[in-house]
Amino acid sequence: MKNLLFLSFLSISFILLFATCTRDKLPEVVPGECIEGVSYTYESSAREIIVRTCTQGSGCHNAAGRGDYGNFSILEPHLHDDPNGFKDWVLTTEGMPPNYQPDELQLTEEEQNELKCWIEAGYPQN
Repeated sequence: MKNLLFLSFLSISFILLFATCTRDKLPEVVPGECIEGVSYTYESSAREIIVRTCTQGSGCHNAAGRGDYGNFSILEPHLHDDPNGFKDWVLTTEGMPPNYQPDELQLTEEEQNELKCWIEAGYPQN
């Protein structure tokens, strides 16, 4: 009898556990769209991408090159919408990173979207 009660309790607990988990839903991620409620900042979204594609691998925008874009205060003057701005070079013309860089230094679609969301948020640092 005790075994039957225990098995019944265990079965009901198991069913309730999985039934409640099916109600939890993550926000639907639509490629090319920003996720509502996500804070897109330099530190949380852009820095890692910029360091990988612009400073480390390419060696162009690091302390020894054309300005260390791993440092927000150095990148910040380039964050404007004129024809030579970050948005234009990275997203509009897709001139950066240059196409002669190896594939592993090119931006993925997900990274481009992450940067787009950061730009649309107004380039916040934190």
